[in-house]
Amino acid sequence: MSLQLSRFDKIADISFKVFSVVAICFGGIRYFQERGEIVEKEAQSRSLSYIEEYGSERYVAARLTLHEFWSERPALVQLLTNGRISERAYRAALSQEVFRHKADHQIREALILLDNFYSQVAFCHRAELCDRTILNEFFCQVAQSEAVAYLPFFDRMAAETGDSDLGDDLSDFGAHCVSVLGNP
Repeated sequence: MSLQLSRFDKIADISFKVFSVVAICFGGIRYFQERGEIVEKEAQSRSLSYIEEYGSERYVAARLTLHEFWSERPALVQLLTNGRISERAYRAALSQEVFRHKADHQIREALILLDNFYSQVAFCHRAELCDRTILNEFFCQVAQSEAVAYLPFFDRMAAETGDSDLGDDLSDFGAHCVSVLGNP
């Protein structure tokens, strides 16, 4: 045989190289598909862990504290559930019935816990580390109503402590999920 490759050997060599390139391309595509699936599952897992955390003992205790607070103030609950009260009128009612008597002090710990929780949820949502659909479906309506109810409390605490970020993430998340879900 001569030193030159036969025609068949050249075709076989080229075919093998083409096959190798195609296999590498398909392997790369499959790798990125699997990586995308892993990222999606991790985001879903993070979202579900926030739902689980929201049902944990400390958050249930905080929500019970807030529930007890509101159950002692049926007139304020009626104003909030009516939905026709302006923010100014709501703040005035809170000033008269709650802030004047410093009754808000009994729920500050629960509010700070709530603020911390929504700061984490909002960060995960903004950074797209969590599944937005899961977070929006579970927390959107709750965040919207809690933002309306507690914004004056956070504003008051911010004025007293200088922590101007209190309640911001709760309000932002509540406002953002409106556009995502299309709720009024």
